[in-house]
Amino acid sequence: MGSEYVKPFDPSWVIVGDSLLSLLNLNKQLTEEGGRLVLCNVAPDFAEVLRVTRFDRILRIRSNVESAVACMDDPAISRQSKLG
Repeated sequence: MGSEYVKPFDPSWVIVGDSLLSLLNLNKQLTEEGGRLVLCNVAPDFAEVLRVTRFDRILRIRSNVESAVACMDDPAISRQSKLG
């Protein structure tokens, strides 16, 4: 299996288009290598951007680090976002 990466976000970070593209590229690279990327601690405003752009259908998103790590431990978990 490839690399697994949990990316927690600081709510004060500003996310711009280039950041979204970087996340998609990292996700693609990890997926091609058999790894996974899980985002967590995503601020509500950024979560809304991900939802509106439908990136939440591409990226795994969890509400906190613990649930992100649990997602990594369970290969049967789908890509569906779990922000609640």
